[in-house]
Amino acid sequence: LDFAFETPAFIRIQDRDLQSLPEGARRKVRRMQREYVELWVATLCAVDPELNEADARTTAHAVFGLINSTPYSAGRTPSRNARPVLRAMALAALGVLH
Repeated sequence: LDFAFETPAFIRIQDRDLQSLPEGARRKVRRMQREYVELWVATLCAVDPELNEADARTTAHAVFGLINSTPYSAGRTPSRNARPVLRAMALAALGVLH
């Protein structure tokens, strides 16, 4: 959440400009994103051995979506108010399968 609140412009720029990158660069960014998701999948499965990879991947993507929506959803709400709400939502999403 710190990244989303402290540098929301980076999230907006990626949303806006990713498709404008040359194909090779765009593929590299997407590959790095997939690798990052897989780190989270492995971590979630290690924390909860009963969690299957597909559900862990869905959970990771849901939390990333929530956090990446911060520049848009929390833009008019002071950080001190929005941060605890989004933190609670992210933690709930991570724990929803337990």
